[in-house]
Amino acid sequence: MVGLNIPVIPVEHQYIVTEAHPDIQARHRDGKPEMGVLRDSEGQWYMREEAGGLILGPYEKGAPVCYLDGPGDDSEYELFQEDLERLEPHIESAMNRVPAFGESRGKACL
Repeated sequence: MVGLNIPVIPVEHQYIVTEAHPDIQARHRDGKPEMGVLRDSEGQWYMREEAGGLILGPYEKGAPVCYLDGPGDDSEYELFQEDLERLEPHIESAMNRVPAFGESRGKACL
């Protein structure tokens, strides 16, 4: 559109979604607004509310590339193999910054 050729390489983005947390559910029952997005530039992650729990998304350097030849027709809802070791520094940083995240059970999503 503007005459620039900028290469774009899709990567596997992992994130963790926790189960509902009682304190967040209590906020909702009290009519309080959803909490804002928290971005931690030192830990290189963001966190926000998701379905009464929390979602942690890392800003990864060197995340594995995918779809070098373009996505397949059935890739819209594809899940990649989880790699929690890759997320471990982000998870530990988030647990230190937001104790409620460490108290919640979560699962990795890709």
